[in-house]
Amino acid sequence: MMCMGTPNSGLTFTGSGGAAPYTFTYTVGGQPTLYTVSSTGNTASPDLSAFPPGTYVIDITNISDVTLASQNLNVTWNISVMPPPTPNAGSDQTICEGSVLTLGGSGQPGWTYTWNGPNGLISPMAFPIINPVTLNSGGVYNLMVVDQYGCIGQDNVSITVIPLPSEPFIAIDSALCNNGALTMAEPSNYGPYAVLWSNGATAFINSGVPAGVYTYQLINSYGCT
Repeated sequence: MMCMGTPNSGLTFTGSGGAAPYTFTYTVGGQPTLYTVSSTGNTASPDLSAFPPGTYVIDITNISDVTLASQNLNVTWNISVMPPPTPNAGSDQTICEGSVLTLGGSGQPGWTYTWNGPNGLISPMAFPIINPVTLNSGGVYNLMVVDQYGCIGQDNVSITVIPLPSEPFIAIDSALCNNGALTMAEPSNYGPYAVLWSNGATAFINSGVPAGVYTYQLINSYGCT
């Protein structure tokens, strides 16, 4: 059994009784095409990396040594070429700084996982969780899986982290007779912005307000608050 795309088939030809190195001639799947593989000593392995998944019959037809002495053979093996696993690292995401990020899309029982990503992330979990997300969490996360046959598959996902709105400049007009005003300067990045004042106002100019303490929520176009 071997993994698709892996040169080493796991099948080893061994020569003896002659002078190494040896050259082995074989056919795959009963086809008339002849293949050869040369050893650097007594052993060599056929390369089936270009073959699609399936079960193949390998027939060794001839072995020759360094002196060109040869012998015709008729030895048969069955070998299975397994497809590589196809992990899903999930969809690209744009999230807010300070939120919770769960990586991963799908997998299979029996797989082992290795995640590598920004900010030094290394995780063997199928669905790693980053809580809270920082600006350094943005970037490409690479996922490698190994299935029960030792075959390797890879995928990646891109994460964009949007910073929370910075504290805006607010001009305060302290007029008398309950006619004060709070004027907020809308930030220039990741807009347009929405604002919600503690008195229910939703404009960047909160006018006609009495003396007191006012709070606000500032929300950018990605919903970061």
